[in-house]
Amino acid sequence: MSHTHQEYVLDNEGKFCRRTVVTTPIADADTVLSHVKDDGVPILYPFSHKITVMGSQDEEMDHEMRFLSYSTRPHVLHTFTALPYFPFKGANLMETQELSDSETLLYNLHIPNGRNGEPSIRHGNLQWFPQVDRYYLFAYTSYNFLDSVVHPTYIFLFKEGKAYFPSLPNVYHDGKLCAGDDYEHILRTGSSFKGLMETHSKNLRTFYNAPCNNDLRDFSCEKYVVLFDQDGNTKPAPDKEMAARFYRDCTHSVINDYIRVIK
Repeated sequence: MSHTHQEYVLDNEGKFCRRTVVTTPIADADTVLSHVKDDGVPILYPFSHKITVMGSQDEEMDHEMRFLSYSTRPHVLHTFTALPYFPFKGANLMETQELSDSETLLYNLHIPNGRNGEPSIRHGNLQWFPQVDRYYLFAYTSYNFLDSVVHPTYIFLFKEGKAYFPSLPNVYHDGKLCAGDDYEHILRTGSSFKGLMETHSKNLRTFYNAPCNNDLRDFSCEKYVVLFDQDGNTKPAPDKEMAARFYRDCTHSVINDYIRVIK
């Protein structure tokens, strides 16, 4: 519960001023101290790093990486990589009558599986850009330098100070990416920053170039958001109310800590 009080202060010009102070509790001391004791203090590195990786259309793309660690676990480095798009290698287009109108034809993803018929338009290499709806796409991966382990990658979206998990094919409900057999789980050239960057680059290339499939797909949510025109350009979601189901609140504590410290 907030409360206010007034105080008198002397400003820089030698004048007495009356100031109103609003005090709002945000957490009790036991909760804060318990969190710091158990997990440590999140430390955001004061620099970013640029990494260049070939995308799904063999284009060179620069990616900005940020880094975070915890005071109690400095040997674990948490990385956050800005992604320009989510790739759908091998996907085609299927017209959606539900969202199209007389002036605009919209298309959903058609991912071949032998059962879903022929696509409306063959494309073969689609890229979904969530920026059209002002969401920004990131990959989160942590690296343990004590045992050279590469932990799974998580995909999340960021908008207006909050993180979300997208209902995308090959992404689990908790945001974890189903990366396939080519994903490297051990740091290259040992536990070093050089090894981290080599491994990270390799896994990003795998992400961009792996064929998409229907695993973990929730089309009932996806169809209102992952939309394209006939040329494969990403289109904004026309039904914002239905699109809201596509964005699940992020429940990963490290991702949420990162969002808090970058605000």
